[in-house]
Amino acid sequence: MMLLRFLLALNLLSSWALGQLTENDVHNRRATKPNVVFILTDGQDKQMNSLQYMQTVQDELVGKGTSFDRHYCTFALCCPSRVNLLTGKMAPNTRVTDLKLPFGGYAKFISQHLNDKGIAPWMQKAGYKTYYTGKLRNDHSQKNWNKPRPAGLDGENLLVGPATVAPRANIGGGGKEGDAEDARYDDNGLSALSQGEGNAPIPAEKHKHLFPNVNVSRTDNFNPDRPSGASWIRNMPKQSAENVQYSDLYYRRCLQALQAVDDLVKDTIQRLK
Repeated sequence: MMLLRFLLALNLLSSWALGQLTENDVHNRRATKPNVVFILTDGQDKQMNSLQYMQTVQDELVGKGTSFDRHYCTFALCCPSRVNLLTGKMAPNTRVTDLKLPFGGYAKFISQHLNDKGIAPWMQKAGYKTYYTGKLRNDHSQKNWNKPRPAGLDGENLLVGPATVAPRANIGGGGKEGDAEDARYDDNGLSALSQGEGNAPIPAEKHKHLFPNVNVSRTDNFNPDRPSGASWIRNMPKQSAENVQYSDLYYRRCLQALQAVDDLVKDTIQRLK
């Protein structure tokens, strides 16, 4: 489930970011450079077919674009994988291999002199106006979000800790703290998908009714009566009925929460036309 499934093309720009550009900015940039939008989802699965439930992504990106079926996640853990993806370096070279110190997190990223080595600084140096919204790094908090500030950004709307697991605060482009408790979702997209580690994602209210009969696929190796598989998997006990029920709920919540991403993709495409 930790496969970083899905590149759309950096959430340097999203609905919020696009709204910060003046008409003159947009006109001038269209005349010289294409817009670049990179929307990153973290931990989205490949094997459980969540992309099939994202209609805009299917119609506009899969149907009209290119899918990289051999673009593999090089480190199946949130923070290292983000660093790999946004810098073009693998974990042995970034030395970011965990979610927080001493081996990971924002402070580790900074200590490895990676702040000015990544897609945002590169795009800025190429003449782009860059924006980032949402979660950037693990352990990126209200205490260290500007020590130093993320490099290469003309503006940002950062979701920082503890907001990344229990939405409470975000940092706007002016460095001002905001209250995100009641703003997990807005009309144009999403602010946060999860509340606490291990808990099911929280979908937008308008999506909570979707997929009522969808469950985790009952393949031959799903919760077998007899031990199967290899290594530690063979030693796992059979799941209880309650655990299976929660797995189905969790899966539905994932699909429902991803509808906000699908809406964001649709809104972004419409704004760019």
